[in-house]
Amino acid sequence: MEHCRPLRLEVPEVGIPVVDHADVNCAHPVDVDVNGFLGAALSYYPFMRRKSDSRQVINHYDYHPGTGTLRCKLGMRWKVRFRYLQWQRKRPVPPSQAANRKVEAVGRVGKFRSEPSATTNQHNMPIKPHDQKIEPPDHTEIWRFLKPEYFYDLMANEELYFRRTDLYKKADPDEGLPTDDYLRRTLNLRRYVLDDELELNSHQAENRLFSESQYLCCWNMYDSGNRLRMWYKYAPCGVAIRSEYNRLKAALDTLIDEVSLGKVRYGDEEMTGYNASQILYTKRTRFTWENEVRAVVTCYDPVGGQARYYRETNFPHRESQEDLNPLHPWVHDFKRRRIVLKDLITGIAVSPWASEEAFREIEQAWAKVRGYNLPVAHDLKSPFTPNVEELAERGWGSRGDY
Repeated sequence: MEHCRPLRLEVPEVGIPVVDHADVNCAHPVDVDVNGFLGAALSYYPFMRRKSDSRQVINHYDYHPGTGTLRCKLGMRWKVRFRYLQWQRKRPVPPSQAANRKVEAVGRVGKFRSEPSATTNQHNMPIKPHDQKIEPPDHTEIWRFLKPEYFYDLMANEELYFRRTDLYKKADPDEGLPTDDYLRRTLNLRRYVLDDELELNSHQAENRLFSESQYLCCWNMYDSGNRLRMWYKYAPCGVAIRSEYNRLKAALDTLIDEVSLGKVRYGDEEMTGYNASQILYTKRTRFTWENEVRAVVTCYDPVGGQARYYRETNFPHRESQEDLNPLHPWVHDFKRRRIVLKDLITGIAVSPWASEEAFREIEQAWAKVRGYNLPVAHDLKSPFTPNVEELAERGWGSRGDY
């Protein structure tokens, strides 16, 4: 029989977002003393359920501002992971006292270890692996296709742009979701059986909610055969920044966020189990030509509700019911993360349909900012390259925005 004892998580420095966690086996409600901080995101998975069940986010807790306590209402034995994300202090604390500030969680405590990183910046988070992660070779050339205004913003501010995953559903309604057939196979759910169909709806709704905490930065492995299609679909008169996979990995390693990086899988034939991160790196086979590599930043809403897909009828809708349960205003559509741009970019490619004036501006100005001397190419510029109207007539579908 395990005995109860306090679990202490050190908060090393004032004003720095801290990501830390601990496993606590709980058979009763748990108090978390946040001791002068605001915000916590909790995730859990039960002991006695199928291995295929994905980890969920606990939002069924009460926050008591007066005491700084979160009380989790757990009615059975759960394994709880407390994850403290991007703390905001109620009041300033002198740096000399910062090391003495602690977060205490009381429960049945499993093995826990929290030590400062040996690196110079102990707040950096290493890239997080996920099940069955696919990675290309380190020196694989990757491109990020951008509209002109996004390219100018990147070069001026040296910040990577991460967009919230659920916002991509306008272009791809299945983004961040497994297929229904895959869930039926994995969870042994029967088609047209009411209880199983309701459970399927609930799982897909939870996957959609999970996607609201995941922010994507999408790249593509260089593919000469599909390059023109990428220009047509994503940046008809835009720009592509060129890099290598290992350079992107090194840039992300400097972030304090929980970050993952890998190649997208197309189709679910090789998938096993039920893992939310694996699902996030899987797309339908109709997108195979993209050869996508994606970086994902995780940022949970610390006080977000888990039941946003329910209405008064208690029916599990697949999408969040925004009119009844909208996202909090502090859940942003995107995240921006500062990087050392000169260590990331190896060159710039300009769309074949961009004007000569736009090309000269990029070559003579933007490629030389801050003393850079980046090579610039007017990609696929040729009298034999079809224009966007001709490609549309050939059935290439809707083109991207100019």
